Amino acid sequence: MRGDRTRVGTDLAWAIGPASLKFEWAEQTSERKRCAGATTSCTGGANLADLVARGWFVSGSWLLTGEDKPLVGPVVPKRAFNPVSGQSGLGAWEVALRYAELRFSSDDPIDFLDGNLGNGITGNTNTAENGVEALTAGVNWYWNARVRTMLDWTYYWYDNAFGTPFSCSRGFTTCGASQLRRVQDPTSWEVLSRWQFWF
Repeated sequence: MRGDRTRVGTDLAWAIGPASLKFEWAEQTSERKRCAGATTSCTGGANLADLVARGWFVSGSWLLTGEDKPLVGPVVPKRAFNPVSGQSGLGAWEVALRYAELRFSSDDPIDFLDGNLGNGITGNTNTAENGVEALTAGVNWYWNARVRTMLDWTYYWYDNAFGTPFSCSRGFTTCGASQLRRVQDPTSWEVLSRWQFWF
């Protein structure tokens, strides 16, 4: 897209004892100058209304094993688990919950997938909106002050049944209007795991 891009945001973090609470909000406004037609391409033509993306999340966590939760840096377990040095404690265990939203909108149409306004993604000829909500539940295991294992489950709700990760009949490849389909249940879920090391 051509034009200026402006980002604003704010965040808040609070921790007391084993508990923590975080909040973040962000908004990005992208100009669409000299855009051809009303698609995602901007190679020449009339100006289109700005594209606005807004997102926010709130999350909370609790250390079940009683350690203090720092705002910055790793948790230091009271009884570390480190087979290399012979420490056989339980480490620190934490549960967490997070809710997040992301929304896209514009006063002129825009298509996020294939640029075809007739495929149903844009809603109608005057507005273009899409978005997703997500709820995540997680468990963190801090082996010691240097190693953490994370396991997260996330459930997603999509605003547009044509704009989900499963709306393309060809899978996760480039998808044209002929391959798009309306998903009967515009939701999905995933399980992710990660190991993190501090040096």
